[in-house]
Amino acid sequence: MKQPWKSIGVIITYVVAIIIGFLSFSSPFMDTTLNTKKIDKNIGKLTQFSWFKNLYEDEKYLCE
Repeated sequence: MKQPWKSIGVIITYVVAIIIGFLSFSSPFMDTTLNTKKIDKNIGKLTQFSWFKNLYEDEKYLCE
């Protein structure tokens, strides 16, 4: 007698998890703005490496 309730509980748990997943993915309250200060800071750290500096200064990768 307990087995059907256990199965129903598992199904409800999965359905709720899926709904929460969809809502959290498309939530209007999510911050999707870029943190340019953090990006600039990380670029500064990466330019210490020659491989990155070469790529960063290569004209074929410049945004137009």
